Amino acid sequence: MGTRSKATCEYFEKAGSEISQLTTLRFDRGLVVMRHDSDTLRYDLIPRMRKAKLLPNKRKMKGILSPAEVGDLDLPETNVGRSGRLDDESSIIELMGVYQPRSKEVIVYDKMCKIVGARLDLDVETLKRVVAAHEVAHAITHVGEDEKDRIWYFFEEAKFEDKELFAQIYPLFHFRKSGDRAALSVFRRLADHQDDVYNLWKKYENSRVGEVNEVLMEKRLERLDDARLYGIEARHLLSRDGNETLVVTELIDKAQRIIQAGIREGRISPRKLDYLRAVVGLCSMAIKEDLGPNSPNYIKERYDYLRNDIAALKRSLGELMASSEVLKNPR
Repeated sequence: MGTRSKATCEYFEKAGSEISQLTTLRFDRGLVVMRHDSDTLRYDLIPRMRKAKLLPNKRKMKGILSPAEVGDLDLPETNVGRSGRLDDESSIIELMGVYQPRSKEVIVYDKMCKIVGARLDLDVETLKRVVAAHEVAHAITHVGEDEKDRIWYFFEEAKFEDKELFAQIYPLFHFRKSGDRAALSVFRRLADHQDDVYNLWKKYENSRVGEVNEVLMEKRLERLDDARLYGIEARHLLSRDGNETLVVTELIDKAQRIIQAGIREGRISPRKLDYLRAVVGLCSMAIKEDLGPNSPNYIKERYDYLRNDIAALKRSLGELMASSEVLKNPR
């Protein structure tokens, strides 16, 4: 697992505290495991690094890796030209760190930082700060709670360009606020070696943090495509750190708004009708199986009011479908 020094632990603490303040999200540091891995060499990434000319020569590698590790790699004797950019929509930062949303773990791979640092002539400790801030930003935008105690429920299903935008722009703001010029310099140097989709932060680099926060809140509340609510594919949406009640309530509230708008207009599209039916099925299943009397999450009062909410939703849907114009004039 590797060791953690006081200095490297402070990377996480400082970034976590300041980035959460920038986002205005409440971030419980105890929810996320943050660590430096001093041992792992990510062999699966070596071919991509070689293709982008991001591997140092053999002499430099001998100062970073063990003889056995060096022997396992096909390394150039000398640097083979100017280092380039990663292809296939890759970020150079992902070579050196990772945020794992299911286990809620942030990892910075020290050996990988040393390799990239040696190739690009970057200070390794500064590089670690940049990588740590990026991965911590992922964690904060995922599990940080807004004023209504909501996390980014659908983080894993969100567009990766959206997730990477926030994991880049908030560290940029963080380094500016803290006056970390060295980190800002490394941040911009790394941008030259990654796909454009990871440089969308440039669109917002001169924006106010409040404007970026508005974009973040909007993206966090976006739902999956309606069709994804069907059947077994939707089951995992309710396994969100005990937030089943919030997810169900929000789905019911949204469905009621769609129904009431349809009743006022006297029409509704087949797609929206399919969505409403899916919500009824999904929420009914969740209330019974995830929050019902046989569930470890069972609380009678909560179970009763959720059952009343779903019953009211079914009545509203029946009222909507009773209109002869619902299916005659869809739009």
